[in-house]
Formats: sequence, structure tokens, C-alpha cells
Amino acid sequence: MKRTFLLSLFAVLLMFTFSACGSSSLVNKAKKLEIGMIKQDVVNIMGNGYTTLAARQTPEGALETIRYENIMEFPYIISFLDGKLVEWYIDEPKTQPPHHHRNGNPHP
Repeated sequence: MKRTFLLSLFAVLLMFTFSACGSSSLVNKAKKLEIGMIKQDVVNIMGNGYTTLAARQTPEGALETIRYENIMEFPYIISFLDGKLVEWYIDEPKTQPPHHHRNGNPHP
């Protein structure tokens, strides 16, 4: 009985792992994005699971920045100007050491 439970649990975990790595990855979805798309088209491709990072009025128009992330990939940052896609990129961690002041303390 215990062996059957463990095999079932393993099978479920294996299916979850393969489904997480499938064609629904952020990288594969982002390959379909094109500059100029309206926000709803981007959401249709990338999904509703985003966080709004910023929204403000600029001299060029209304600028909105959103973030998509999952635990298996680096996040994607996506920006819209007046509701149209103007930029997207992978938010990779910084690899440079922090800049130090003359007193040796890093910037806050």
C-alpha cells in the first residue's frame, strides 16, 4: 500500500515537472511578442499572472511596466506606452560587485 502511494506521488510530481517545463515557459511565450502589440494581445500570450511595477504619465504618453515571473525562469519586464508594447527584457541578476564609496561602504 505504501509503495503504491509513493509511486502515485512520484508520477504526479513527474507530470508537474514536465508540464512546468513545457511550451508554456516564459521564454517560449515571449518569442511571440512584437513591438507595437496592444496590452491585451500581450496578456493573451503571456497570461494574466503579472504584477504591475509602475504606471505613470510621461511627456510621451502613459507608461506602464509589468513583470511576469515563475520559479523556473528569470522574470520578464514588459513596458507599454499608451497601451502598446515598447520594450521587454529578461530581468537577470546583476553580476557586478556593488560600487563602494570612498569610506568603503556600499551604496544603499
